[in-house]
Amino acid sequence: MGMRKLIRMVALVAPMVVWGCGDSAPEETLLEPRPTCIAYCANVIGECDAFMDVPGFEDVDEASCQQTCERNLRVEQAISPACGDAVETVFTCASELDCEDVDAWIAQEPAESFPCRSSILAADTACGRN
Repeated sequence: MGMRKLIRMVALVAPMVVWGCGDSAPEETLLEPRPTCIAYCANVIGECDAFMDVPGFEDVDEASCQQTCERNLRVEQAISPACGDAVETVFTCASELDCEDVDAWIAQEPAESFPCRSSILAADTACGRN
């Protein structure tokens, strides 16, 4: 999965990862989100309401985003410490964007200079995705 898809999945699939696709919530072990995930979700979901116009994902909240972010970072860290660190850098970068730049980052526009592009390319390399 490319970094662009990973980033989108953090917010887009948060409800399904935390609660699954069924009607009842499974017994899920809650993870303690690191500061990077807290800041990322506070900005992208809490402040900018990113992804809220995507049908089916209007109710993504910061808590589910934090859980998904933390799980993704742990998966990437298991690939390699360099991969995990590089992906965490992407989330750190996104947490520092204003809402207009968050929209550009999600859309990856302009293609050669969208916000956090260099961090995404570095993460793709560190994680063996290119």
